[in-house]
Amino acid sequence: MSKIRKMMMEQGMKLMQSETAMKLMQNERFMGLVTRAMMLPGQVRSTVEERVQGFAKMMNLPTSDDMSKLRRTVRDLEATVAKLRAEKTAPASEDGASAARD
Repeated sequence: MSKIRKMMMEQGMKLMQSETAMKLMQNERFMGLVTRAMMLPGQVRSTVEERVQGFAKMMNLPTSDDMSKLRRTVRDLEATVAKLRAEKTAPASEDGASAARD
């Protein structure tokens, strides 16, 4: 795979050094098109994400963000329950030890 990449890089560098490529790189309209073409995948991705979230909300389905929040909440609640159980058992053992001494 690296051979293909290396070959493509070499061909790209040769093309970039050509007179035609230099003229295109100086053309503002062409560079604007190149910039827009590079931004297009990100714009498409965000638009699709927005549409999917809108559809999920309309159909009353949880989104991946909703599921992440839910997992975080459950994890926090589990930690709280474990802490409360530990606190509940700790004083009981201390009371039992003091009663045994009396």
